[in-house]
Amino acid sequence: MASPVVDFSEAPVTEHDADAVVMVVPLVSATTDDEWESLPGLRESLESIGFTGSSGSYARVAAPQLFAKPVAVVGSGAGRDAASVRNAVGIGCRTLTGFASVAVALPFHEAADTALAAAEGAGLGAYSFASFKKEPPKPRATRVVVHTAAAVSPADVARVRAVIEAVALVKDLVTTPADALGP
Repeated sequence: MASPVVDFSEAPVTEHDADAVVMVVPLVSATTDDEWESLPGLRESLESIGFTGSSGSYARVAAPQLFAKPVAVVGSGAGRDAASVRNAVGIGCRTLTGFASVAVALPFHEAADTALAAAEGAGLGAYSFASFKKEPPKPRATRVVVHTAAAVSPADVARVRAVIEAVALVKDLVTTPADALGP
């Protein structure tokens, strides 16, 4: 079972020590200038490459004015709800390979339920099954930290981790050949 360890941090994502950043962005056309104020130059960079923020869209960009590390921007579409964020972070963590640790930034989604959904998406998206493979797949993150200003209770963190572990176990059991499983 290869799912990442998922944690939360109230520190600003600019203070992360991760190898890369996954940032969730809604439809760029549906955002205001004020929402981009804390992200200097990012909107212009995204628009210059044609990134719209549509659901499931993904782009790696350099944002040296924000982060020294690579940034993977994932679109959540028109929705700013928990399900849209879960899907977007899952896509980001599944697609972004080669980095041991990832910080998740939610500058447009600040509610506690979206932070929890982001953690679930990260855990489910970064899952990988490497057993019985001739060549191991490209490594996905083994540690993910969701940066949020929202208060997240220990019970919610435990629930998210339980969901991630349970889904990973089921995926392992489904993927493992029957002759390799015990009774």
